[in-house]
Amino acid sequence: MFGNCKPAKNKNLLWAYLLCLLYTTINAQEQRFGTGLKFDESLYNKIPQSVPLVTRSFTALPKAYSIKGYAPTPGNQRSQGVCVGWASVYGARTIANAVKNNWKHNTAKINQNTFSPAFVYNQIRYNEKCQGAFIENAMKLMNSYGAAKMSDFTYDYTTCLKTPNTYVYNKAKNHNTPNVPLKYGVNELEVKATDLKQASSTKRFTIKRKSAETNNTIVTNNTPNVKIDVGFCKYYALIIGVSNYEDKNIVDLNGEPTKDAQALADVLIAKYGFDTTNVTILKNPTDSQINRSFYQLRKKVSKTDNLLVFYAGHGNYDDASERGYWMPSNANMEFEDNIILNTTIVSHIKAINSKHTLLIADACFSGSIFKSRSYIQEEKNAKRKYALTSRKAITSGTLKTVPNKSVFIKYLLKRLHENQDSYLSARKLFDRIEEPVMNNISNTPQRGVIHGAGDEGGVFIFIKKI
Repeated sequence: MFGNCKPAKNKNLLWAYLLCLLYTTINAQEQRFGTGLKFDESLYNKIPQSVPLVTRSFTALPKAYSIKGYAPTPGNQRSQGVCVGWASVYGARTIANAVKNNWKHNTAKINQNTFSPAFVYNQIRYNEKCQGAFIENAMKLMNSYGAAKMSDFTYDYTTCLKTPNTYVYNKAKNHNTPNVPLKYGVNELEVKATDLKQASSTKRFTIKRKSAETNNTIVTNNTPNVKIDVGFCKYYALIIGVSNYEDKNIVDLNGEPTKDAQALADVLIAKYGFDTTNVTILKNPTDSQINRSFYQLRKKVSKTDNLLVFYAGHGNYDDASERGYWMPSNANMEFEDNIILNTTIVSHIKAINSKHTLLIADACFSGSIFKSRSYIQEEKNAKRKYALTSRKAITSGTLKTVPNKSVFIKYLLKRLHENQDSYLSARKLFDRIEEPVMNNISNTPQRGVIHGAGDEGGVFIFIKKI
């Protein structure tokens, strides 16, 4: 229905615009009702055109057609400027579902199956005052995550800050249009459909994707004539290296973490899908600078994007309080001031609405980030695993100290430089560095889920430049 990273400019999008204008007009009749549609013509013009229809013509369409029989009973958005949510989800998505199920004039059935405007709007809101949103973002979110029923995520006219939990996301998945990123060449696909009575049917087929020269969905980075596949949308990175400390009781690390941070940024930009403008490098930052960078990523990273966070520097774990933390350059260890607690890191990661977030930490006691240190089994199909949200971490060790001259970062950079796979999963990268690290230091690298941050079993994929 819509493109993988951007919604197609097709009749569904136009319907949503028309419905949004209709709902806005109705609500504007009384000043106490909010509106909220944000329109940016330049943003709209950047949306790629959908593939032209070649199987039928629109010349035989009737002059007029009413969808009133499929529409739900109008709701009330009250003072919030959430017309985009009401129009695209409560209106258009509910109508589409009613048409699909042939519920014409069955108002009771339609009202029982309305979709939640809050599920979409609360995740794409223009600001925290609940006033406005871009309808393009509503289309993208429904394309990626589906739509939740009103019964699963009710509309609260007093706030737009409530966000869906994992249960709601899983329910919403039943009402989306899935996209399958295709590699160049032959793709073997399998589609399995299951009805309400659990009867199922499977269809296998082959799709051949032509070479990059004939594919319009590409971006160009700063290197001339180098194109990368954007079926996985944008890649952001926050790379932190702390070598020097203001507190004289903290041993400086002779510049190693800052050099490691720069080396990682260089390989990500040169060999993978990370654009220079989307990579932030913090060298010897304070706790405030780290926190602010996380907050800035909240504004930049969308639900279809990917985020890599790297930290190299001192870390510590306090047995008495059972707290693990990073130590920024202004950390004061006498009172444990200006530290970045693991709980703070998890909160930051949870608040950034990325598709996938991968945390790589090369610090003492970095393994304390895990609530559970058990490994999880991943399927080998990277594209299938990419469809699920992930929040995972790779650390250089457990609750132990690690050497200043990092063996972990040595093999991490080596494997990224030498990798020949077009799609390198975080799990495969970990498998390639685990054994050589263990063979050279008395520590065991760890990989696992960042507990409580929204992981749904997906996997972070590094996309190698073509």
